[in-house]
Amino acid sequence: MKLAGCVSTQESGAKKSDDKAKYKEGMLPSKINIWTGAALDAVQFEYGDVKLEKHGGNGGKYRSNILKEGQYIKKVRVTASNFSGKKVLTAIAFYDQNGNLIVGNVNSGDVKEIVAGEGECICALCAESVRAGGTEVLSGIAIYTCELPKVKDLLNALGNVTRTLK
Repeated sequence: MKLAGCVSTQESGAKKSDDKAKYKEGMLPSKINIWTGAALDAVQFEYGDVKLEKHGGNGGKYRSNILKEGQYIKKVRVTASNFSGKKVLTAIAFYDQNGNLIVGNVNSGDVKEIVAGEGECICALCAESVRAGGTEVLSGIAIYTCELPKVKDLLNALGNVTRTLK
């Protein structure tokens, strides 16, 4: 796992959160949760029944999407705009290896994309959050990438799951 890209509005007083300490090598996100409103309130990855840290606050409308078998996260697109006197993230969208939107939204503003390298996928996050408009919202996001699992590794994992279910 390596830190592969970051978008930050450089707002002062930002609080950092990071998946790195709780991430287990080889895990790929199976579900993406986001909370949005006028700003991006929070984002979180799940790996089966394991939830990593919810980055951000408790506001916003909840949306999520479960990744389909064989689908992985290749790109994240974020938008930054002014919200309650601070420059924060106002939208986020996650895309799969075929360029299809998994979950998210797009707003007007300063748009940046972070893309996993060749043979890699996005596997974890770190973020910055600030207080704006009376709530905690995201002011920055970074991605961790890992190598895509080899077919042999996936078959071994599937075999282990199948044996466990019997």
